[in-house]
Amino acid sequence: MVNLEKVIEGLEMVDDIIDCYYNPETDEIFLSNIGEVEDLSEDEIDELFEKSIILPTQYEINEYQIMVDFIDTINNLEIKNNL
Repeated sequence: MVNLEKVIEGLEMVDDIIDCYYNPETDEIFLSNIGEVEDLSEDEIDELFEKSIILPTQYEINEYQIMVDFIDTINNLEIKNNL
């Protein structure tokens, strides 16, 4: 299960230069410059990135589209129309 608090923490760390990743297997957040900070081999770094999900930047999140997508999941027409 994805830990929402960890994802939010990661989203807060994202900027224009460094990407942030979430590894659901280990429930860890790490930055794209992890090779500069941690003592990991190239293979370990590659494996870490393969198993992880890149988190979007603030420019990639479209709040309006998120709302529209949510409304499309509602089956009750009255509630759907109100939203």
